[in-house]
Amino acid sequence: MSHRFWSLAAFRAAPAVHTGQAVMVILRVLYAAILLFAGAQKVWLGWLFSDTAQLEFINRLSLLEPGSIQAIYMENVVIPLAFPIAWFVTLTQLATGILLLIGVRERAVSLVTLFLYANFILGGYFFIQAVPILLMPFLFLVFPSGRWWGLEREDAPAV
Repeated sequence: MSHRFWSLAAFRAAPAVHTGQAVMVILRVLYAAILLFAGAQKVWLGWLFSDTAQLEFINRLSLLEPGSIQAIYMENVVIPLAFPIAWFVTLTQLATGILLLIGVRERAVSLVTLFLYANFILGGYFFIQAVPILLMPFLFLVFPSGRWWGLEREDAPAV
């Protein structure tokens, strides 16, 4: 695509297409902000250098049905590996947020976030209010918004 992608003439030629693409770019940037905020919050709360994450996981385990898949997962995987999991989750949220914000490899990033969400759900962290946030990576798998506005554009500077 040319650098004229976001021109008024291009919009007039295909208003529905450009409106949809603009909505996807806005969703991607908002989603990146959510991931960056979540990662920054974990840094701020001390997940990287304290037992804060482990205490959070133990607290979550106390809320789960004993013997459930979520409780077994928390007891046997998450709590024993709390420190590396805290690092992985925090750094992954920060990295995926940055990559989505600048529009690089959003499909791969979406798969990584879906992996994180699958583990969150397996650990009993599913809330119905989070469904829109859970669905956004699927949109980014289908619609390559980094090619419309981001560093994956054909006319973007080389990195």
